Formats: sequence, structure tokens, C-alpha cells
Amino acid sequence: MFQELYRNYKGLFNSNAFSDERSKSNDDGRPRLSEFFERWGWEYSVGLVVQDTNLTEDDVYGWSVTRYYQKLAYLKDKGKFEIQLNGSR
Repeated sequence: MFQELYRNYKGLFNSNAFSDERSKSNDDGRPRLSEFFERWGWEYSVGLVVQDTNLTEDDVYGWSVTRYYQKLAYLKDKGKFEIQLNGSR
């Protein structure tokens, strides 16, 4: 099941993961984004779904994994579309 989910939604996952050494901090000591997502990525993503659907976190946590991944895939593609749309203006 997990292999099928990964195959169907591989666009959600970044295959260019940073090494541990690079992900620890920037030159100025601030944590890198990859560290944030390793720790809080699920919560951040649920927050995006909540904003898009006007549901509660509890509602979203009741979804199936497939429904959740489908919404994340939509939001990712929507973000890319909006970047292109705003760039063409």
C-alpha cells in the first residue's frame, strides 16, 4: 500500500533530500527549512488543508491517507499554477 501511495503521489515528496550536515543550519546559525519540515511538516500541511477547506484539524485527521494526499497534491499544483499566473502579469 505504501509503495502505491508513494508512486501515485511521488510529486509530494522531495527526492533531493539534504544531507544531515547541510540541514543543520545556515551560515548565520538559523535552522534550514528542511529541518522545519522534518519536525513540523505534517502539522504545516494539515494547516494548509484546513485553510483551503475551512474544516477543523480534527475533520482533516479523520480523512483517509489517499484523500489527504490528493488534497496535498492539489495544493502543490495550485501553488505552482499561481506562481506562473503571477509571473505572467
